[in-house]
Amino acid sequence: MSLAHSNFPAAEQILAEVGFTSLPEGWRIVRIDDLLSKDRGISVGVMYPGGHDPLGIPLIKAGDLANNRINPNPEHRITKEKHHEYRRTEFSGGELLLSLVGDIGRCAIVPAHMAGWNSARATAVIRLTDPTDAPYVRLCFLSLPIQHLMGAWATTTVQATLNLKEIKQIPLPWPPKPIRDRIANIVGMLEDKIELNRRMNGTLEAMARRLFKSWFVDFHPVHAKAAFRREHPKLSNADLSRRALPNMAPEIAELFPDSFEDSTLGPIPKGWRARPLYSIANFVNGAAFKNSDFCDPSIGKPVIKIAELKSGIDSQTKFSQKDIGPDREIHCGDTLYSWSGSPDTSLATFRWTGRDGLLNQHIFKVITENRPDEIFAYYQLNDLRDTLVEIARNKQTTGLGHVTVEDMKRLQVIHPASEALKAFASNAGPIYDQSFTLSVDSLTLERTRGKLLPRLLSGELPVESYMEVCDE
Repeated sequence: MSLAHSNFPAAEQILAEVGFTSLPEGWRIVRIDDLLSKDRGISVGVMYPGGHDPLGIPLIKAGDLANNRINPNPEHRITKEKHHEYRRTEFSGGELLLSLVGDIGRCAIVPAHMAGWNSARATAVIRLTDPTDAPYVRLCFLSLPIQHLMGAWATTTVQATLNLKEIKQIPLPWPPKPIRDRIANIVGMLEDKIELNRRMNGTLEAMARRLFKSWFVDFHPVHAKAAFRREHPKLSNADLSRRALPNMAPEIAELFPDSFEDSTLGPIPKGWRARPLYSIANFVNGAAFKNSDFCDPSIGKPVIKIAELKSGIDSQTKFSQKDIGPDREIHCGDTLYSWSGSPDTSLATFRWTGRDGLLNQHIFKVITENRPDEIFAYYQLNDLRDTLVEIARNKQTTGLGHVTVEDMKRLQVIHPASEALKAFASNAGPIYDQSFTLSVDSLTLERTRGKLLPRLLSGELPVESYMEVCDE
């Protein structure tokens, strides 16, 4: 499959090479250039944004295109003067944003409430003659065949990069308007379910993290009992727990001490311990893979890197048969911690929702002895995210940072008594499980979407059979 583009071969040839062949009668092939508005059809944004202006114009960077949606709270704002200088890429709402650098091919539609914002240089702002075609064009960009085409056409120096001339030449299968809209609706229903799962997951995770912070960071139950104990020194623990913590189950309230003691971290609940982060679990580092270790996907297991943690297994994933030992094999449900990369976007704690794979270096597999320790370690790592990011940022070179084993051995955390851990697992465990179930469900929906989309875009799977369902 050559996918040569030095002189941009015929659109039909390109689509045939990426798998779009024998389009149905009445369909045609267009290039992106044929669809662009005459007014600011395609542009790249701000090249030198300058410093952050808290009162300035929100700037969308390539990293703000996560999960093919635009971050509604971008970190950077540019001055009004800089925005005016790059007014060609000012959003009106309805434009397509396409990432051009690094993780190329991420695509989203600008919502109306972002009108007046702007885009950075690493993202193309695409305006169509008919903005109602944006949902269909977006799906074409996100389909595996067109993603493969963009990857093949990208130039590579430090990072993969697409130019606007390549974007303009991308060919798309172009059915009649009713079919284009129907395809967008069908896939949109799957994406809406995935987004609903994401929001529910966010709510559940926030609930569990608030509970973790209340019990193990702010020590609300201990403070409440200590304050009540000072006023009522002769109360039994049962009476003290009931009166100091009336909204907590008595059997749980009694598990918390009613005083503090000194430690290397300062006052901590009596009977609890200050321990190195590295001691709360077994952190198994991944293996280094060479080019000679990779093999055909049909005979190997996927090598799980930071990219797979973020986006799942895709056409760029490499596979290997290398024997790296059972502790370095990844299974669905394992907790993984990415300790190297861009501090703000790469350092994070994940539960793996995909198929069995192999652990790449720059990722720890977090192994614990029991379920309470597993749940505690997961939320402990999430609670320490800002601290770990700051550690990595202080050692940042060429845009990357890392957290070492020595850092984790130096960083002290508070480890509760075992009965308090069990109580937390009992309360947070159902949330922990439901959140994971939603993540697995979303992955299944994404796989369905990935398989369905090329068949719809090629006409192999007619949309007529879906029309009545979509109209209900």
